[in-house]
Amino acid sequence: MRYAVVRRDAVGVLKKGRLIWLPMLSIKYSVRNKTFEKMFDAVLYRRVSATALPLLIRNPKDYTWSDKPDVEGVVIQPAVTDPQELLNDIALLYDHLTRAREGIHDRVSRSPVTQMAGLIIPAIYYLSMKPVDRLWFVENALEILEMIGFGKDRRPQALSGELVYVPVVLADDLSEAYEPALKKERSESLTWLLQDRRFREFFRRVLGLT
Repeated sequence: MRYAVVRRDAVGVLKKGRLIWLPMLSIKYSVRNKTFEKMFDAVLYRRVSATALPLLIRNPKDYTWSDKPDVEGVVIQPAVTDPQELLNDIALLYDHLTRAREGIHDRVSRSPVTQMAGLIIPAIYYLSMKPVDRLWFVENALEILEMIGFGKDRRPQALSGELVYVPVVLADDLSEAYEPALKKERSESLTWLLQDRRFREFFRRVLGLT
């Protein structure tokens, strides 16, 4: 078990809220004779929503590591520790997202208004899909997963795995989040997840705010 070290230029971020240690699995895996090494969320997708999986993929080489935490914070226990189990969950998510995308396209294509508008302005075909956030998530999530080896008839096989923890600073009002071991700027992916009430409620429980 290793802990990501807070960057020197991001120490000031620690004053912006409360710190938690988020569990992730650092996994080396192979897909069709190609090897990848990535870090994946090991708790939020099981405890809250699978939307966390494609948004919380990190490269372990982007961090400095230590055998113990360098700052105090609430340590969250992982919901999954088996590397192959997590990879299988991601593969299932990929299949689900593929079906979801097909469903969105099918529903929109059956709309007479959309069909007519699409003949005039093709872009309306996409703009008329609701909810927009869901469309954005599905398309981008599939693209992200395909870039790291997931896809139809492609099932990654774990070669090794390790539980790691990364520090996350949550604003007191849970409106934004930071990853000080990675950068000093706001974490766009975690901040986006915090727009979802379910994630805010989870972190409130973790921090003892409920």
